[in-house]
Parts: sequence; structure tokens; C-alpha cells
Amino acid sequence: MKSFSLFIGYFLLFAAPLPSTAEELRVAVIMAFLETLQQIQPLFEQETGHTLVITHASAGILLQQIKSGEPIDVFLSSDEERPKQLIHEGLAVPDSFFVYALGRLVLWTNSTLPLSEKNLLKINKLALPEPHNAPYGRAAQQVLEGLHLWKQMQPKIRLVKTTAEAYQETLEKKVDAGFIELSQYLSSVNNLGTHSWIIPKYLHSPISHSAVILKAAKHPTAARAFLKFLRHPAALKVIREFGFRTPNQPEEDD
Repeated sequence: MKSFSLFIGYFLLFAAPLPSTAEELRVAVIMAFLETLQQIQPLFEQETGHTLVITHASAGILLQQIKSGEPIDVFLSSDEERPKQLIHEGLAVPDSFFVYALGRLVLWTNSTLPLSEKNLLKINKLALPEPHNAPYGRAAQQVLEGLHLWKQMQPKIRLVKTTAEAYQETLEKKVDAGFIELSQYLSSVNNLGTHSWIIPKYLHSPISHSAVILKAAKHPTAARAFLKFLRHPAALKVIREFGFRTPNQPEEDD
């Protein structure tokens, strides 16, 4: 009888509804990570009870929105510089900063031209995101510089603002090839029958996508829970499936 009562006690403990602490968390995310976050969203909401309200744009636009006072709790950037800038300016929580994903660069063509290091000079028009503002553009420049082709390719390079523009220019065949994110390539239905070259990671510096909690966050506890969940095995699995590497992921050959 005692064991039965004990069983009933445990049943009531775990069957009882948890205290209602669900909060609506506003997350500003770069376009490169939007689809990945949308897959993570239901996992996080089911695990924690919190809900996500997602704002998406380029990192530069999101930074300006944050500075102008937009109600944002968490910023998921495509680099380390912008979140660190917010910390330096007193707008973000220093100990919340961490790298949640590592981007992967791919050269893509919507033509029959096979892509490789040896065929780069065969490209007549190349879309490349602006290196001063776009982390993937900066990585693309490092690739060409490392291969001693930066100066030779200058007449062929068409600078664009983002990898989304590089993707569109390539898709519409306004250029022969474009440097884009691997996540864009993998999620596109337009890559069938096309050629690509996933750039070996040794050819450029890491593309570190970092996160930070804003000091003006209305829900700092939920924000902490969200950043913690981005390290959860379920979230890490999704991040990798969408073409990103994750910090502390075992090394692999390209």
C-alpha cells in the first residue's frame, strides 16, 4: 500500500502542469540562418514553452534596427564584429556572446561549367558580396588572394551587397558564377543539374556567426534559455543539416 501511495505521488508530481512562465521572445536573425531557425523554432517552443517572434534582414539592417530601439531580445548575426560592437556600445550583455554556427562558402554556377580551383580563370563574370560589409564576401576575397588570383579576377568581379544578391545574379545567369552560402545552395530547388565547389575551409578565415542578448531585452530569462537551446543536440543537428559547421564539431575533410 505504501508503494502504491508513493507511485500515486510521483504520478501527480509529473502529471501536474508546470507553472506558466511562457514568454514571447523576439529574435532578429540574418537571412542566411532564417530557414535553419525556422526548423529549430518548433523544437525550442515544445521544449521550453516559450514562443519565438522572428525578424529577419541583413546583419547591417538588423544592427540599425537595434540601435534605433526596435524591441529585440536576441541578435543572431553573420559575424562577430556587430555583436561585439553592440557590447562595446553598452547595448548587449557581454557574457551572452557566443558563436552559434560557422558558415561555409560555396562557388555556384547555373551553367554547365564545372567548378574547381583550376577553372576559376574560365569564369567571365563572377558575383562576389562586398568584402567590407559581408563576411562571405570577405572570405571569398581571401580565397582568391590565397590562390593568387585576386588581381587577375578584378575585371571579372561584379560586387553585390549580399550572398542573396549573388545567388539571384547567378540564378538569372547575369554572371557565370557566384560566391554564396552553402546553406543557400542546399535549400534551393534551383541547384539541380548545376555545378558547385564547396570551398575548403583552409582557404579562408572562419565565418563565425555569433549571438548576443540585448540589454533592452524584455525577456532575458527566455533569451538565456534560447541561447542554451542552440547548443542542444537537437538544434546542433538541424544547424549541421543546413550546411553550417558548429563550434567544437569534429574536424572533417572538405
